Amino acid sequence: MNAKKRKVRNVNESVKKEKKTRKVIAHVARSWEEAEKWDIEYWQKFSPQKRISAVESLRREWEAIKNARK
Repeated sequence: MNAKKRKVRNVNESVKKEKKTRKVIAHVARSWEEAEKWDIEYWQKFSPQKRISAVESLRREWEAIKNARK
């Protein structure tokens, strides 16, 4: 198996593992400023790849919602 296929397989396996361990994290803020600060601190804990993956996941969900409304 070449390196590219192995890398894709590893990414797919890690995505499957992440889906099994998803958690909902919430924060109650007393102001918009506090909410923004918490949000930035929260997302900075993740690698750039994980943040991009989260955005892509949201984009796919949005597309599914838009298509369901048609």
